[in-house]
Amino acid sequence: MGKYIQSVDDLIDDIQNKGFESGRLLFRGHANYEWRLLPSMLRFENDFALRLEAAYLEPLLRGKKIPFLNTNDPIVLMMNLQHFGAPTRLLDWTFDPLIALFFACYDNTSKNDDIDGNLFFINKNLYKSFEIDNKENEFFKQSITTENVERFIKRSIIDSIYVIEPMIKNPRLRVQNACFMFFSFLPAKKNDIEFVDLLKFNTCRNKWLNENTDEGDKYWIANKLVDKNFKKSILNELDTKYGISPATIFVESEYMKTCELEYKDLYENAILRTKTIKFNGSLLVKTPD
Repeated sequence: MGKYIQSVDDLIDDIQNKGFESGRLLFRGHANYEWRLLPSMLRFENDFALRLEAAYLEPLLRGKKIPFLNTNDPIVLMMNLQHFGAPTRLLDWTFDPLIALFFACYDNTSKNDDIDGNLFFINKNLYKSFEIDNKENEFFKQSITTENVERFIKRSIIDSIYVIEPMIKNPRLRVQNACFMFFSFLPAKKNDIEFVDLLKFNTCRNKWLNENTDEGDKYWIANKLVDKNFKKSILNELDTKYGISPATIFVESEYMKTCELEYKDLYENAILRTKTIKFNGSLLVKTPD
């Protein structure tokens, strides 16, 4: 097998030769091979990222009704924000390698058409699972009050990287066979100024395994470059043979358009509210206007 993917069959042959059980692999495509495996929120400065996530929670605290949100679980809100284009600590993955290949080739701005793409795959079973749909989390369906608010805020405080597999998905998540990686706000080392991306997390985790135990599988990320000269032909093949195209990936309806606008407003208003948020111990609170 060559270094590059130049057709859909190249990917199919390569994946089938890996011998993994169905459902173990997650895939992600980048239209630009230089992009890091790092959620969009964690590309901001540390302090701003923390404030922005806190600002996202304010509509929940006010009891606002939000599309595709039948709970007050902050993580479910984050999943919807992510899929409607707002920056979060989540990184999209899919169980379908052909969906990932689409995103490794497709760029609605055309800025990366002449740059090689990248298709990643990982073993999801190596990562911890973050539970969304179990009975214990029915707690987050209740209204937020002064008595329980701290539990809602602490819901998103984690110290590792988790995989989230939601049972109930909005139409685009369902079509894209999507799940997420949920990243911590912690850097790799105490004095680092940048949040940790997936590659650095895996490197640190493997080093810890080497130094502390003989047990446990090593974390890994596999990837294949997608030849920039074949992006158009791959997209055509995905469309004509497999029915994968912008029209089928980005499900459209009048309701979806309304939802997009609502989530856009949530994001823009959160940006404005970051100026009124400060730290109070380990929690973030709104300051008087």
